[in-house]
Amino acid sequence: MSFFKIEQEISFKKIFLASLLGICIHILLDSPLYTDIRPFFPLDFNPFYSTANLTGLLYAICVWCFLIGLIVYIIRLSIYAIKNRIKNHNSHQNNNCLL
Repeated sequence: MSFFKIEQEISFKKIFLASLLGICIHILLDSPLYTDIRPFFPLDFNPFYSTANLTGLLYAICVWCFLIGLIVYIIRLSIYAIKNRIKNHNSHQNNNCLL
Protein backbone atom coordinates (compact mmCIF):
# COMPACT_ATOMS: atom_id res chain seq x y z
CA MET A 1 0.00 0.00 0.00
CA SER A 2 3.00 2.26 -0.35
CA PHE A 3 1.43 3.87 -3.44
CA PHE A 4 -1.38 5.23 -1.23
CA LYS A 5 1.06 6.13 1.58
CA ILE A 6 -0.89 3.99 4.04
CA GLU A 7 1.25 2.26 6.64
CA GLN A 8 -0.37 -0.89 7.98
CA GLU A 9 0.39 -4.41 9.01
CA ILE A 10 -0.96 -7.04 6.64
CA SER A 11 -2.06 -10.39 7.96
CA PHE A 12 -4.31 -13.17 6.71
CA LYS A 13 -6.67 -12.64 9.65
CA LYS A 14 -7.15 -8.93 8.89
CA ILE A 15 -7.68 -9.54 5.18
CA PHE A 16 -10.12 -12.38 5.89
CA LEU A 17 -12.17 -10.35 8.39
CA ALA A 18 -12.25 -7.29 6.12
CA SER A 19 -13.41 -9.46 3.23
CA LEU A 20 -16.21 -11.02 5.28
CA LEU A 21 -17.29 -7.61 6.55
CA GLY A 22 -17.34 -6.24 3.00
CA ILE A 23 -19.45 -9.15 1.76
CA CYS A 24 -21.96 -8.77 4.62
CA ILE A 25 -22.25 -5.00 4.19
CA HIS A 26 -22.72 -5.41 0.43
CA ILE A 27 -25.51 -7.93 0.95
CA LEU A 28 -27.20 -5.76 3.58
CA LEU A 29 -27.05 -2.68 1.35
CA ASP A 30 -28.44 -4.55 -1.68
CA SER A 31 -31.13 -6.56 0.13
CA PRO A 32 -33.66 -3.73 0.62
CA LEU A 33 -33.33 -2.70 -3.04
CA TYR A 34 -33.53 -5.89 -5.10
CA THR A 35 -36.03 -8.75 -5.01
CA ASP A 36 -33.56 -11.29 -6.38
CA ILE A 37 -31.11 -10.98 -3.46
CA ARG A 38 -31.25 -14.00 -1.16
CA PRO A 39 -29.30 -13.07 1.99
CA PHE A 40 -30.02 -16.45 3.62
CA PHE A 41 -29.36 -18.68 0.63
CA PRO A 42 -30.44 -21.49 0.07
CA LEU A 43 -33.64 -20.23 1.71
CA ASP A 44 -35.72 -18.50 -0.93
CA PHE A 45 -36.82 -15.30 0.80
CA ASN A 46 -35.53 -11.82 1.46
CA PRO A 47 -36.80 -10.39 4.77
CA PHE A 48 -34.94 -7.11 4.17
CA TYR A 49 -36.65 -6.24 0.88
CA SER A 50 -38.73 -3.10 1.18
CA THR A 51 -41.36 -1.78 -1.18
CA ALA A 52 -40.58 1.71 0.10
CA ASN A 53 -38.25 3.63 -2.19
CA LEU A 54 -34.96 3.36 -0.31
CA THR A 55 -32.74 3.60 -3.38
CA GLY A 56 -31.98 7.31 -3.00
CA LEU A 57 -31.34 6.98 0.73
CA LEU A 58 -28.96 4.03 0.39
CA TYR A 59 -27.06 5.65 -2.47
CA ALA A 60 -26.81 8.87 -0.44
CA ILE A 61 -25.42 6.90 2.52
CA CYS A 62 -22.82 5.30 0.22
CA VAL A 63 -21.81 8.67 -1.24
CA TRP A 64 -21.50 10.24 2.21
CA CYS A 65 -19.40 7.32 3.47
CA PHE A 66 -17.14 7.70 0.43
CA LEU A 67 -16.74 11.44 1.02
CA ILE A 68 -15.98 10.95 4.72
CA GLY A 69 -13.44 8.26 3.85
CA LEU A 70 -11.85 10.54 1.25
CA ILE A 71 -11.56 13.38 3.78
CA VAL A 72 -10.00 11.05 6.37
CA TYR A 73 -7.56 9.76 3.72
CA ILE A 74 -6.56 13.29 2.68
CA ILE A 75 -6.01 14.28 6.33
CA ARG A 76 -3.86 11.19 6.94
CA LEU A 77 -1.93 11.81 3.73
CA SER A 78 -1.32 15.42 4.78
CA ILE A 79 -0.07 14.32 8.21
CA TYR A 80 2.22 11.78 6.53
CA ALA A 81 3.61 14.47 4.19
CA ILE A 82 4.18 16.92 7.06
CA LYS A 83 5.95 14.30 9.18
CA ASN A 84 8.07 13.25 6.21
CA ARG A 85 8.96 16.88 5.43
CA ILE A 86 9.96 17.54 9.07
CA LYS A 87 12.05 14.34 9.14
CA ASN A 88 13.82 15.26 5.89
CA HIS A 89 14.37 18.84 7.08
CA ASN A 90 15.93 17.64 10.36
CA SER A 91 18.07 15.13 8.49
CA HIS A 92 19.24 17.84 6.09
CA GLN A 93 20.12 20.14 9.00
CA ASN A 94 22.12 17.38 10.70
CA ASN A 95 24.06 16.76 7.49
CA ASN A 96 24.86 20.49 7.21
CA CYS A 97 26.14 20.55 10.80
CA LEU A 98 28.60 17.77 9.98
CA LEU A 99 30.08 19.77 7.11
